[in-house]
Amino acid sequence: MNTCSSGKCSFTRLQPTLRSLSALALLQFIPGQASAVNRTWGGSDSIDFEAPANWTALPSNNLTSDIGVFSGVLTTYQPQLSASRSISGLLFSTSTGGWTLGSGSGANVLTLGGSGISTTGQTSGTNSLSGNLAIGAAQTWAAGTGGTLLITGSVTGIGGFPLTVNSTGNLGSVILSPAAGNNVSLTGASNSNFFLIARSGGLLVLGGDGVSAPVTTSVNTIVNNSTGSTYGAMAITGGGAVRVNSGTWNLGDLAKNGGSDYFSGSLEVRGGEISFNGARYLAAGSITVSGGSLKITNTGSIYSNGGKFSLGSVGSSGTAMMTVTSGNVDLAQANGGNSIGTAIGTKVHQSGGTFSNGITPGGGTNGGTATTFTIGHSGMTSTGSGATLT
Repeated sequence: MNTCSSGKCSFTRLQPTLRSLSALALLQFIPGQASAVNRTWGGSDSIDFEAPANWTALPSNNLTSDIGVFSGVLTTYQPQLSASRSISGLLFSTSTGGWTLGSGSGANVLTLGGSGISTTGQTSGTNSLSGNLAIGAAQTWAAGTGGTLLITGSVTGIGGFPLTVNSTGNLGSVILSPAAGNNVSLTGASNSNFFLIARSGGLLVLGGDGVSAPVTTSVNTIVNNSTGSTYGAMAITGGGAVRVNSGTWNLGDLAKNGGSDYFSGSLEVRGGEISFNGARYLAAGSITVSGGSLKITNTGSIYSNGGKFSLGSVGSSGTAMMTVTSGNVDLAQANGGNSIGTAIGTKVHQSGGTFSNGITPGGGTNGGTATTFTIGHSGMTSTGSGATLT
């Protein structure tokens, strides 16, 4: 505040203002949270995340103010939560990876804001989060090219905010593989977005493979329960890539009812089980099953695709391909509805595994009929409800 007396003015607030401007220079412009400030872990005192002596400044306990930064040489003390708290985001910038963040002795939860998680600059190694995480705002988790971000704690959603995995320029792997007693649970109601979005750049892995990451036996759920929504629970878009290795993943609908651009990447099933309530308008992407199980269950949320399945549809920019070399594809509860045309027979190629087909063809202007609907390679035809094609 400026004061003037007898024609003279004093500007007693000038120095604090300059300090504030200096602080502005530290702002990290991360999409979704441009105003968050870096607070760097030093780990000089203990493993306690809450100890001020372990930070350049202790991150504020809210979703907007600060980003916890883990950089440089790995410290002897790796952070552990001593209480549940909130933070705008986490940044791991050590090129060789190797940081760990846990929940401490209790079931403490770290709620993340719009800055999400980034390991940009990591070129090798694994940063591991064994602590429990909550999604408190729309955010992105991106793994640096050559690096791995491994999540073994529980992941829950608050308010139905979308989680986007990877982004252009980040070509590493994000692995969701909850340890025993943990799981992924993203449940919400939205007419305007998905709850899990895999974009181009890097790989989203559901369940470890036992080699590069521990396997999971957890049952995990990601659904959209919004009445009348055309959005499914999961999108794989812009060339995104998803691989399933272990665990059970109940993901509601794949892609969007009437949207041709929300499955333009790849889904690969090597193990475990992934099931969708429906999957249609699958455009320029690919589905590969070389182990495990891929199912259309028509259970849970029925507001988007309602058990319908199609490889492409009217209005799509392309048509997805499905290749089955091992494992099981189970469409026994799927409903052709108005989304499956006769061309699907040329879009599925099977050289092994089993293909259980109980789809009821027909219905709608785009539907197949009992005489024209085929699935599999040339000459392979559905023989009735529950038939197993080999």
